[in-house]
Amino acid sequence: MDVAAATFISKVERLKFKKREKDLTGLGDLSGLIGTIVEDAQSLRDTILSDGEIKAKSMCVPEKLVEFSNNELNLLRDVLSPCMKNKMRYDSFLELDLLDSIAISGYILLTKSGEKMYVAEYRRLVEARILELVANHPTIQAIVRAERRSAPTIDDWQLLELERTLTRELGEGDLEVTPENLKKVFAHTADSFLGLVRQVLDMQYLPDYKDVVARQFESYVTQHNYNADRIRFLRAVQSVFLQKRHLETADLYDAPAIVGFGQDAVERWFTDDEIQNMIEFANRMAV
Repeated sequence: MDVAAATFISKVERLKFKKREKDLTGLGDLSGLIGTIVEDAQSLRDTILSDGEIKAKSMCVPEKLVEFSNNELNLLRDVLSPCMKNKMRYDSFLELDLLDSIAISGYILLTKSGEKMYVAEYRRLVEARILELVANHPTIQAIVRAERRSAPTIDDWQLLELERTLTRELGEGDLEVTPENLKKVFAHTADSFLGLVRQVLDMQYLPDYKDVVARQFESYVTQHNYNADRIRFLRAVQSVFLQKRHLETADLYDAPAIVGFGQDAVERWFTDDEIQNMIEFANRMAV
């Protein structure tokens, strides 16, 4: 569908309707609608128009549009609508995708060494390090084998071990691959190294860390057959864990996501053993 043409046609048809409505009721202001039609016509460059189209464009002025009959408006509609896809735009605000420019001209500050490194070079080094780390990693090899069989069933604990390896080697290494630097360099929504590997290696079957955590929490809830209050509480615990990547007993009392359940909610709904089991379960996924 030619959206620009359809939009112009719609405007002309609305003008015809409004003129008829005004003739019947004596009410209504056509200036706004006519103004948009005139603006559309004037945005067409004469150099790309035929003689007939230039003539139709010259007729698109407010005083004539007010007086034109339906047949005359139909003629303008039919002649000019196919041209609308070529109109010039004069938007006050432009949405620009400057990611590539930023990647070329920006830089990353490595706090340990105080070194400034251009983003393009930093990205190249990070990708090279990732390829080096995962080339022979058993989880990646398992994913590749699973993809070849079109049945990617990888154990979550394998994925968590890969996340830990990448966190240790990249996050704590000389490249200081922090979540903040990842967003600057790769501009991806994933906030984990699993998500980064998926992007760099284009491995669509590789889930993000938060996906693995969500899956494990869902399984945990199912296994324990909790009621609605306990399930809502565990959803909040899941949110706290994803923010911190680990869980402490104090988090079950004073974390912002927990406070809304009321004072000592965890003690009302869970026994001491269940609380300890919950913390141990969550921290099995800590990175």
